[in-house]
Amino acid sequence: MAIDLYRKRKTEALQGKKLPETLRRPLVPFAEIADDAIDYIKRRYAQPADEVARMHVLMEWFTNCAAESLTARDIEVRLEAARGKNHWEPSTVNHHHSLLSLTYRLAIRDGKVKENPLRGICRTKESNCRVRFLTIKEEKRLRIAIRSKPVWAEHESELDLALHTGLRRTDMYKRLL
Repeated sequence: MAIDLYRKRKTEALQGKKLPETLRRPLVPFAEIADDAIDYIKRRYAQPADEVARMHVLMEWFTNCAAESLTARDIEVRLEAARGKNHWEPSTVNHHHSLLSLTYRLAIRDGKVKENPLRGICRTKESNCRVRFLTIKEEKRLRIAIRSKPVWAEHESELDLALHTGLRRTDMYKRLL
């Protein structure tokens, strides 16, 4: 029976007949897997705003696409175009790459897609050699601004810590475990 069914399907394929709708899996829109990823990010990340903003950019790009129809080449073209047109740094491109990869990993886990098209795309090489310090003039203006607001004035010692160590605000306020 299996051989007969195989031959019948083969003949129908040659004639251009499609499988009945009940046997075909519906295509999942990219927006659906992106929404799932946003929900995941909001639940799991301490500060999800940056990732959610990046996801909205990706949703703009791929809003009319089925998730499984996207190829590595489609994604590469978009990332390269953004790098050229929007002057994105390599780290920005890599952030979007990682977010897309997370989106597809979650979709695979949920059975919405079969494979991750980003597996064929290498991340952009980053050069972290640029170091920038505030000029004396910039530091004075910043201190004047902090001292002008009584609420901020008590945080001047934190500014000293940041200026002398290079710590970012998020790193300064992480809870110690």
